[in-house]
Amino acid sequence: MQQAEAMPGKKVALMVSAQDAPVLREKGQDFFKALNGKTIKPNDQVRFGDVLLWVEATKPKGTVRIGQNTKVKISISKKELRHSCAACSQEQQQGGLVCSNCGAELPMVEV
Repeated sequence: MQQAEAMPGKKVALMVSAQDAPVLREKGQDFFKALNGKTIKPNDQVRFGDVLLWVEATKPKGTVRIGQNTKVKISISKKELRHSCAACSQEQQQGGLVCSNCGAELPMVEV
């Protein structure tokens, strides 16, 4: 998969699930600061404090690396975000650390 490096001053659009929105409303600034220097892949969960968020890069599509001067826009998905296991392609429930079908570890980024 090709990595899209977000250049300084460029915009990155991320989508989070609606059930995670209250966490971001409460601690949004801290979340933006914590994202600096992180790489987010399409199927990643993001651990922010003690909460697992499902985050999906929508612009540019694919893997994005967020830099210090990157503008991050977060939108909230009205539909539940669906992620699938890389090992067995089974759709996953949000918030799990391992696949419920095959037991493979699900990708996670700590911020």
